[in-house]
Amino acid sequence: MDERYAASQELAEARQEIEALRAAVAALQQEVRRLTAAPPQPCALATQTAEALDAVLQNEVLLWQAVDRA
Repeated sequence: MDERYAASQELAEARQEIEALRAAVAALQQEVRRLTAAPPQPCALATQTAEALDAVLQNEVLLWQAVDRA
């Protein structure tokens, strides 16, 4: 019984992390739409793109960690 509870608790935590990641991805998509609506200077665009990509990669790591725990 304890193992099932622990597994269900881990699954619930993984689901919460996935929901948080979905929200982060949605925010990034909104930011991409904002950036493409009015392109800034090339250097600023490169910096913002690098920062957004870094965030996406960090979220991907969190997603796979959540999947591994589930």
